[in-house]
Amino acid sequence: MLEEVFYELYDFGFSQKEIDDIENSNDYIFNADAEDIRKILDFLRKKGLEKQDIINLINDNPFMLTESDKRIDYYENIYNNVLELNKDELITLLKSFSECYTSRPKELEKTINYLRNKNISMEQIKKIVLNNPKIIDLKIEEVIQLIEGVNHDA
Repeated sequence: MLEEVFYELYDFGFSQKEIDDIENSNDYIFNADAEDIRKILDFLRKKGLEKQDIINLINDNPFMLTESDKRIDYYENIYNNVLELNKDELITLLKSFSECYTSRPKELEKTINYLRNKNISMEQIKKIVLNNPKIIDLKIEEVIQLIEGVNHDA
């Protein structure tokens, strides 16, 4: 990791051990510069997370520090324009599922479309995502298996 990246994280509030863990978990951190890191930390702060919440999220999912703008923008579109999450709902999602910006956004889009085709309202889909955030990380085949399995067992 670049020295400037180390100090960006350290000055933010990460401990030496937490930084070492990030370095050991996320090989992409070696290609990041301080501006990349600052941008992600600012993004999370603007979402409404407190400093300790950000540290907890990054410790749980170090890949958030090196996530691409393209993937974040894709998720932002889904969260803001499709699911229409408000600020508090997004904070809840970030706190409950640290991978909500680092999974597979196209799979989430497929999941939403699948649920819509099952005549589930957007408000209900939103509740499903908020109450079961790991659905964000599932492939559509896994979602179908869950839904069909539930319907089959009923």
